[in-house]
Amino acid sequence: MKPRIAPIPGDSSGIGPELVAKLLADPHLPKRSHLLLIGDRRVFERGRQQAGTSFALEPCAATVDDWVARAPYAWHPTETLAEDSEVAVVSEAAGRSVLRTLDTALDF
Repeated sequence: MKPRIAPIPGDSSGIGPELVAKLLADPHLPKRSHLLLIGDRRVFERGRQQAGTSFALEPCAATVDDWVARAPYAWHPTETLAEDSEVAVVSEAAGRSVLRTLDTALDF
């Protein structure tokens, strides 16, 4: 049985989004685990740009849909980022986004 993993991108102004994007670029990852991405589209897109990778975000309502059946992984969208944040600049908006995303992940 594959483990179920739900990564969140972390602080939109930090390195988390880039690290998640690099993780998702591993072609073996979907074969070894079921992934549910939780977070704001803009944060994941920033990570893709920073990492120079590509992946599709297939939205689902993880509390209702069978997200395990989604390939290569599912995405539970949250709209947490009220405004864009600058890379490497601490902001209240980025901090609130992280907390709201983490709250959603903990609810699961």
